[in-house]
Amino acid sequence: MTEYVFLFPGQGSQNPGMGRALAERFPAAREWLETAEEITHLPLRKWMWEEGEQALNLTSRTQPALLAVELAYLRVLSELGIRPAATAGHSLGEFGALVAAGVLGSETALRLVVVRARVMEEAFPPGQGGMVAVIGLPENQVESLCREVSAEVQPLVVEPVNYNSPGQLVVAGHAAALALLAERARAAGARLVRPLAVSGPFHSRLMKPAAERFAEELNAVEFRDPACVLVSSVTGEVVPSGRKARELLARQLASPVRWVETVRTLNKLGGGKYLEVGPGKVLAGLVRRVAPGTEVLTVEELEAAGFGQLVAGD
Repeated sequence: MTEYVFLFPGQGSQNPGMGRALAERFPAAREWLETAEEITHLPLRKWMWEEGEQALNLTSRTQPALLAVELAYLRVLSELGIRPAATAGHSLGEFGALVAAGVLGSETALRLVVVRARVMEEAFPPGQGGMVAVIGLPENQVESLCREVSAEVQPLVVEPVNYNSPGQLVVAGHAAALALLAERARAAGARLVRPLAVSGPFHSRLMKPAAERFAEELNAVEFRDPACVLVSSVTGEVVPSGRKARELLARQLASPVRWVETVRTLNKLGGGKYLEVGPGKVLAGLVRRVAPGTEVLTVEELEAAGFGQLVAGD
């Protein structure tokens, strides 16, 4: 049977209606989403299926809802007999990867994400910081612009936080520093400079207080050793143990997402077919830019085709 690398997307991949068709077709998905609401005490399905896009844009709503849907897909895949040979996740998606690798249980991961979302939302005053995607400039040029701007506006900061693909780098920091960075990036010839719909400067040094609070939660949780290859987006390297997985997850909130290195490590290990386990196709696009020619499928595409291609292993 074909070996699959499961990839789990992060915040930004959510969309209204996500998971509904899956739950209507597969009892395992429906039952899990009901359980997820009991665990979180949150009306996840109402937010996803009855309210508009705005209802999902709050970090405290987005993260548990998105992870719940990713884990619903994971349960359906398991029911179909499909398990990963390797796995990785982008930011929030790391929790899906940890469950897929057997490091955390689904319920534990979801409870942790509720806390994670809350501390991230509380860590920075609304409107005072954020994130901006810079597309079309080399990494080193964006890094240089960040250093230049931070030196000019100190103690305010702006720094690279998501190394998504060659020519696509997300930066985060204080609002005023981001505005100046965006101006400099456009002047330098960036093809696109776009603010992201997030409530804070995630994965930057400004999130250290949130990371410290979250680390306390992690210390009370058992992390098992990975049952398959697990690559961390904090380091872009294989995670050797549950203890290391906990340490990296504690660092994650205030550390850059090294997605380019993550994909390259997975490819060096032999890859297989990549499968994006969650709504949308953000990671599929990034993987194709990092490693042209790599075969990437999405669960939404396979779901629309009845999962027949996946089960057949074609």
